[in-house]
Formats: sequence, C-alpha cells, structure tokens
Amino acid sequence: MHDVDLTLTLPAATSVVSGINGMAHAVEALYAQDRDPVAFLMAGEALDSLVRSLPIVARRPDDAEARADALYGAWPAGTCLGTVGMALHHEVCHVLGGTFGLSHVGTPRGRPAARGRPQRTRGPRSNGAHRAGAAG
Repeated sequence: MHDVDLTLTLPAATSVVSGINGMAHAVEALYAQDRDPVAFLMAGEALDSLVRSLPIVARRPDDAEARADALYGAWPAGTCLGTVGMALHHEVCHVLGGTFGLSHVGTPRGRPAARGRPQRTRGPRSNGAHRAGAAG
C-alpha cells in the first residue's frame, strides 16, 4: 500500500535516497539481459516521475503532491526490478554492501566502521533472494 500521509514524517534525505535507488532499478530495466518492451516503458514512466518529484521532496518535504508523484514512480521502478531481475549494477552493489557493510538506500547496515576500516556485516547475497522478491 502506498500512503502519502505516512511518508510526510519520513526525513526528506531518506525519501530522496530511496527514490534514487528506485531510479537505479528503472535504469537497470533498460539494459538487463532479460529486458522487455513493457519493462522499458515502465522504466521510462518511473524515471519521469522520480526525476520530477525528488528535487521537490528534497526542497519541500511537506509537499504531499510531490511525495505522491514519487510514490507513483517507485511502483513501476520496483516492478521493473521484479520483471527483468537484477543487472550488473545491483549485483555489484549487493556484493560490495555485504562485503564492506555499505549502506543500501541510505540505511546503515550493521555497526559503523572502526578506525576507518569497513566491517563485514554479512557475506554477499548468493541465494537469489533479491531476484525472488525479497526486499533490499
């Protein structure tokens, strides 16, 4: 369920970073090995909506119309990823994130790095959970 009112208390930075991650999903649909014409159209719709809405959300976090537009773009972006699967960009991000405890969508994973060195929070995902529809 997409509820604009629930997003109004979400920090703008979290919303914007999440939207940029959605844009990455949409871009992947444009070059994924198993891309298709419908996913291509959905990717374009997602990108149009997110490019239009995210700068407004960043400047005016209480703008319900911009947040609604961002939610509208997030759905086809996520659907693209579910339709065509992960491409190189997302696979690399998961390997790096798992290996070095890097953030995915601006949410800290594990503890902060000690003395400037990355800490391993968990290994790279190799079970295909993301492709099967698991969040992340």
